[in-house]
Amino acid sequence: MRAAGVSAVVTAVVDLVAQAGMTIQGRPVAAVGLAILLVIPGAGGWYAQLAAGDGETRTRRRVAVLAGVPLQWGEGGVDLSSGPGDAWRMLGGVFQLDAVDDAAQLTGGDLLLVQPRAPAPEGLVAIDARIRAGARAVILTDPDLHWTSRHALGDPAAPPRAGTLGPLLLHWGLRLELGDRGIAVREVTRSGRRWRLVLDGAGRFVAAGTGPCRVSAGGLVVDCRLGRGRAVLVADADMLDAALWTDGAGGWRPAWRRSDNAAFVAALIAGRGRIMPPARPVQWREAVAAGAMR
Repeated sequence: MRAAGVSAVVTAVVDLVAQAGMTIQGRPVAAVGLAILLVIPGAGGWYAQLAAGDGETRTRRRVAVLAGVPLQWGEGGVDLSSGPGDAWRMLGGVFQLDAVDDAAQLTGGDLLLVQPRAPAPEGLVAIDARIRAGARAVILTDPDLHWTSRHALGDPAAPPRAGTLGPLLLHWGLRLELGDRGIAVREVTRSGRRWRLVLDGAGRFVAAGTGPCRVSAGGLVVDCRLGRGRAVLVADADMLDAALWTDGAGGWRPAWRRSDNAAFVAALIAGRGRIMPPARPVQWREAVAAGAMR
């Protein structure tokens, strides 16, 4: 069977599974269906790519992930019955993700940092050195994180409420300030493509002086050319919280979702023009704009 035929079949099956889960209103039904799809060779990665956008095949680019939020597993740790989180599964369908606990352990591959816990000085040096040696880094750092957590504010086990990369930003000629309050829908144009983002308490980058970084999108995004590498920073880490981008029934239906958040992050990792927003019509979950998802 030709690749196009396989793609069409997988698309139809995935949509039927998701619709069945929504009709019955039983998340386990949808979860089981998606789990079955993940054992079909290439199906999980193909559908994750479909969620990220149109016209790009799955890559095997290695990406080291340093996150202070429960991106891969829930706060209770590894749960094989539910599997990894939506963002991890979607991005893992496009890239080869490697979870890293310590910034000082960073070696080869590109980087994804999502509100990491405060790195030691040697960790900050390792991040900077890895990028300057040629890595591409996407950094989501938030001055006012609202990621859903079962841990009380101030509990060391909770995700960091504020960004922890201040010394590194200052080294690059940047500072991170408080910005929007509450949930906001932002339309961002990047590389000639338009993305719908739903953000929660997004911050704002300010250039602290002359440096290698260019601020855009009203301070939301920064592009830095550092040595042989490049860093793209976004002043919101909540954007990968499933509540801000999934459709509530498995999370990956590209024609009925809350935002392009996870697809936007995938595009930043992939690089210029590699992944684009889906061209098919979208039935947006407008309830998000009123802050009804949490």
